[in-house]
Amino acid sequence: GKALLNRARCFYELGMVKHARSDAEKVLLGGDIEEYTRVTAQCLLHTLEGKTGSVLNEKPTDYTLFDLTEGHVPKTFFSDAKPPQGVDITAAVLARAKTRLKAGETQGAMHDLQFILPEVPPDEQQGVFRLLAVTSIEEGEYQQALQHAQRTSDLELISTCEAHCGLHMQAVNTLLKTPLESRTVPACISLAKCYKELGNFKAALDVLSQPSCCDSPQAAHLRGFLKYQAGDLFGCIADSADYTTLDARLLAAASLHGLGRLSEAVAAYSKIGMPHFASHLQELAEWEAGHWGVAWEDFGYDTHFSAQFMENLSKKTDRQLRQANADWGEAPSTTVTLKEIKTAQRLGGFVQYSCKGFLKNERHHRAAGMACLEIFHAGVESYGTWRELYQTVVKWRQVVDRLDAVFWTENLTADGLGLQTPLLLDGGKVGKYAMYFRRCFEVFRHELKKQYVMTDEQSEVVERAACVKEVHSVMGRDLVVVLGCDGMEGVRVCLTRGSNGYTLGIRTACCPSRTEEYSKLLADALNCYNEKHSVRAALKCYYYWVSLQPLTRGTAFTGLTVLQAMLLPLDIYLHLPATAQPDWEALLSPTFEHFLHTAEDWLHPYAQPVPQDTLIHIMVPTLGSAFAC
Repeated sequence: GKALLNRARCFYELGMVKHARSDAEKVLLGGDIEEYTRVTAQCLLHTLEGKTGSVLNEKPTDYTLFDLTEGHVPKTFFSDAKPPQGVDITAAVLARAKTRLKAGETQGAMHDLQFILPEVPPDEQQGVFRLLAVTSIEEGEYQQALQHAQRTSDLELISTCEAHCGLHMQAVNTLLKTPLESRTVPACISLAKCYKELGNFKAALDVLSQPSCCDSPQAAHLRGFLKYQAGDLFGCIADSADYTTLDARLLAAASLHGLGRLSEAVAAYSKIGMPHFASHLQELAEWEAGHWGVAWEDFGYDTHFSAQFMENLSKKTDRQLRQANADWGEAPSTTVTLKEIKTAQRLGGFVQYSCKGFLKNERHHRAAGMACLEIFHAGVESYGTWRELYQTVVKWRQVVDRLDAVFWTENLTADGLGLQTPLLLDGGKVGKYAMYFRRCFEVFRHELKKQYVMTDEQSEVVERAACVKEVHSVMGRDLVVVLGCDGMEGVRVCLTRGSNGYTLGIRTACCPSRTEEYSKLLADALNCYNEKHSVRAALKCYYYWVSLQPLTRGTAFTGLTVLQAMLLPLDIYLHLPATAQPDWEALLSPTFEHFLHTAEDWLHPYAQPVPQDTLIHIMVPTLGSAFAC
């Protein structure tokens, strides 16, 4: 009786109603059966007939061949009562696994797939391994997904798993094994994304320009996005304007906005037609149109907008869009000549990271160069405070990219944590920061042992842990450690577990006392520079600036641009190697001396003189003229 009832319950869970009813009826026709078994069989029949009463809420106390409340399939499945002839239990469990996967019940799907795998003939196991890989991706277990995918011949799936694991070059090589003529649009998009993560802009565009991608809105959107990130706003508009998807319309509107075509931008924002964070960009464009002639030296979004508005724009909070206002003002214009633009472009290129994953953005280069020239000709000593010095660059960073909300975090409403940058996001390595993951993880484990009380077992596991999962599992909770910065509180390294996997990254504490302490350090370093014009003082300003992390976006850009501007009078320029990212080097260096030892290798003599007649404050008198640059 018990064996038949268990089999009936299994059939019920698999959706095999006919067989479940047959076994339940056989239980009741049996002679000497326990009362619990008889009642459970009756409940099952009632459930099958759509009546009240369910076996799902009743768990047997004296046998556990199948636990419906957990949805697990144990190894003793049908061991006491074989299935009727002609019933393919493997196929039934596989069908249920697919159903569970579609419904988002990934854990149940994983249990089903792992149960039937030994029963599937070797030559038919690829399908199961493919489902296991897909399920593991949904669970955020990317290494496990890759192991399953490599048991299949699905190159697209293998490359997807490799990309999730941060192995972008390996993913490219895998996809290139597929014949060009048989490469699908999703495969082309995946290949282009890998090239993007590697910082190979041209290769990504070449893939998306293949005939198979010509009529694909998804490929066109990615082409537009790549061109936007490279600073080619005209190209972005050309690729985005003909498509009606939300993302394409946003890219086109932001590109028009960046070019200073404010009337067109506001009209494009207003046509998005649903609550969206673009409403804040629309308001921003309308404000800029009304302040087109404001003096550039007096410009700054932080002094004109409310803290709530800046926070909503930074968090991309959705809001209902409004109807566009009438046309305004004239098109942007400037007296800056091609000579100054070329000089700015060259100087701005010095702050470009050479590491894989960082696309070259000509607009960003130009903005950095214009800021360098502005500081160089004004003289660093002319700025009353370190904040005024850095604000010169912040202004250029604010106007150069509409989709980046660049504000001082102290001017927002939220207290607590400011900038957040992940190295590992939902179990997948962030491509451009992957080179610092292992070093950051080692620092995290070292500080964890110093800052947390642990048992001997926990200490041993943390010491030898090879992945974040081991650390989080043994500690049993999310974790935060504070890094040092010359004896001050630096950034925090956080390990959290979400529904899609583990995340490891840095967060910055945003509190007045910390800002005040760093403000004193920056002021002292700047005074030292003004007195001695030393490279050491310039690098010290950068070191403290990066650890302070005072902006919602653009901290690294602003810090390096100011550093290059401080080095220009010393006839020195930055030459960043492919093996280093200055901001991560600063963040992970416990003292300035540690950072200095690394940073000295980036400095080279600058042989080409900066034009002495490039007076940016005269050539760029207004907000509108800054847009025109």
